[in-house]
Amino acid sequence: MLRRVLGLLLAVALAVLPACCGAEKAGNAGTFSVKEILLERDGLKIWGALYLPEGDAPLPLVICCHGFGGNHEHVKPYAEAFARNGIAAFAFDFVGGGYGSRSDGTMKEMSVLTEAADLCAVMDRMKELPEINPEQIFLLGASQGGFVSSYVAGIRPDDVAGVIALYPAYVLQDNAWKQTPDPENIPETISLMGITLGGIYNRDAQSFDIYDVMKN
Repeated sequence: MLRRVLGLLLAVALAVLPACCGAEKAGNAGTFSVKEILLERDGLKIWGALYLPEGDAPLPLVICCHGFGGNHEHVKPYAEAFARNGIAAFAFDFVGGGYGSRSDGTMKEMSVLTEAADLCAVMDRMKELPEINPEQIFLLGASQGGFVSSYVAGIRPDDVAGVIALYPAYVLQDNAWKQTPDPENIPETISLMGITLGGIYNRDAQSFDIYDVMKN
């Protein structure tokens, strides 16, 4: 069953790629509803949308994680495609995650570890919903979202049924070491891709090795 669900997830993700790149979207295969959900992590609001297909609960779920500087709109096509194919999906904004975010926080407060904490809070909330099968929670992440999804799967392997990492930004740790080679002297703010971030971004990125975590 797990292999079948993961195979369907991958097929849907590959099928929706042309739509995300501007090509014509595929026709609807099924109907679904969308419900806004608010949750908190350390007193900070996290906003997200749950895409629920018609069907008998509990359903498998894909948590869709956007990339650096983005928001839920960037992974919305994936969430919709999963829901049309009978798989629930949750697309949300990381705290301080990027432009147009509906969650709390600023990008100066954001790092891969704060986003990992956000994702863990989302997972815990989703496991409580009666519509969701807590044994079939999958993670899909794009770019930095793929990095964070891989990290969370590594620290909580028993809670994650599978991961789809789309162009995951594993290189961000190499970039952090190149930009601030002395972890004891990281400035209060840094610049990345024209965006001002807090020093926490590089400090957290340098605090572990993603390849060691992914072994789990």
